[in-house]
This record gives sequence, structure tokens and C-alpha cells, in this order.
Amino acid sequence: MWSPLADWVGVSALGLLKGVLAVHSPGSDGELSQGEVLARIDYLASKQGLLAVASMTKKDAELLELLLSAVRSEASRVPLLAFKGYRGPLQLRFGSRSIVVSFINTLTFYLEASLAAESSPLVKVLASTRSLEEARRILNSHGIYTELDLEEDLASLGVSPEALTGDVLLEVRSKGAGRLAHLKEVRCKSGAA
Repeated sequence: MWSPLADWVGVSALGLLKGVLAVHSPGSDGELSQGEVLARIDYLASKQGLLAVASMTKKDAELLELLLSAVRSEASRVPLLAFKGYRGPLQLRFGSRSIVVSFINTLTFYLEASLAAESSPLVKVLASTRSLEEARRILNSHGIYTELDLEEDLASLGVSPEALTGDVLLEVRSKGAGRLAHLKEVRCKSGAA
């Protein structure tokens, strides 16, 4: 995943609040494949965690199109494309991710957030954190490179938004994830994990 910090902290908070987790347009951000997201939804459904499924309406599509005229969001554009009939491959984030658009991208799955949170060991651990920095440290200690790490690495390398390419994103992310994996390995060998 490219944004585990935001996603897992959000699921953790929703779980604590006994809220509803809405997964709209599975796989549209290219972090996980549509199949991976649907497999997780299917798992939660098998545990009676699926509350409902809804499809976009024409009015939803019109509102989304209006919003996208003012806000740039590749992932949010995917359900609109799917609603309008686009099917097939699509590149996102300067080509650093690719997805396959289908009618599934017009659906929203409503899930029991507490079950989603309880079924993921790291999400459960994040429930006791008091800050994003603490949550990031926990994820980093498990070798998980977060979106905040990526942003900080890009800034420390002086990569301007104009210079950002898919190759740069992939290279910086790969090096950062490798650095965390190495640190985790060192901690494990020293018995500190």
C-alpha cells in the first residue's frame, strides 16, 4: 500500500467509534488491485461484516464531475470514468501505478468498521496511539514505509512537484522501503524486535 498511515489510522478510529467503513470504487487508487480489495471485502462479508452495497447514480456522477472540475484527484476520477462506460487499463500517479477499470468501480461497499479494525493486527495496535508520528513509528518498526515517509524523502531530496515522475516516485519509495527493511532486520538480529 502507498498510504497505510492514513488508511489504517482511519480504519482504527472508525473501529473505535463503531462506525461504518465505506469502500468506494475498490482498487481505484492503484495501491491494491481490485481483486485484493474485493478479497478483503469478501473476508469481512464471510464474518457478517458486510452491511450494504450501493451503486453510483446518475446524480452521483453529475456531482462527482462537478467536484472534479474544481479538485484534481485521479482516484476520484476512476468511478466517474467507470460510470460513463470506460473499461480497461489506466495509468495513475505519473505511471507509477496501473489499474483496470470496470463496473465494480461504481460500487460502494459498507462494512462494519470494528470488524475491519479487529481483523488486522497492525490496525488494532494503532488504536492506542496518540499521534500520527507515533502511528508512523509503529508502522516503520514493522518495516512499513508510509506516505509521510515518502513526502519527507521527496522533500529532503529537493524533488519539486514539477520534477515528479513515476520513475522518481518508484525509486524514492523503493529506497525508503529498503532502508526500513534493513533497519528492521538489524533490530531483529539484535533481539530488539
